[in-house]
Amino acid sequence: MHISNQQICSLCFLDIMFDVVYFKEFFKSINMEKNQIDQLLAMHSTKLPFESISIVRKKLENIEYETAAIYMSQLKDPTISLIISVVVGAYGVDRFYIGDVGLGVAKLLTCGGAGIWWLVDLFLIMDATKKKNCDMLLML
Repeated sequence: MHISNQQICSLCFLDIMFDVVYFKEFFKSINMEKNQIDQLLAMHSTKLPFESISIVRKKLENIEYETAAIYMSQLKDPTISLIISVVVGAYGVDRFYIGDVGLGVAKLLTCGGAGIWWLVDLFLIMDATKKKNCDMLLML
């Protein structure tokens, strides 16, 4: 059986076209992952410190989308922390909400540090919430 040069060239062309289509789909899937990370960060960036977004982005690149979406949906909202702090912050509920159980108990036993700790926490609780959220994501 004899194969002509024209048949060899057409087979090579088909092989090259297959490789081009394959790599095009491969790079499309990489861009899709990057777009998903951008989407997650856009939806939840208000719950993270601004200066840590690039670090979180690098961390999310190594995690599956579904896992990252689950963890990102569990982030505490800093605005809710502030509302809790205003309403029942003297009893440490705001610290319990963000996961600072030890500080919550101390704040509860001292009635918000006789009101001083409660007042200071009104200014600090939003940043503390964002930092706790960032720490939780970086532990993945």
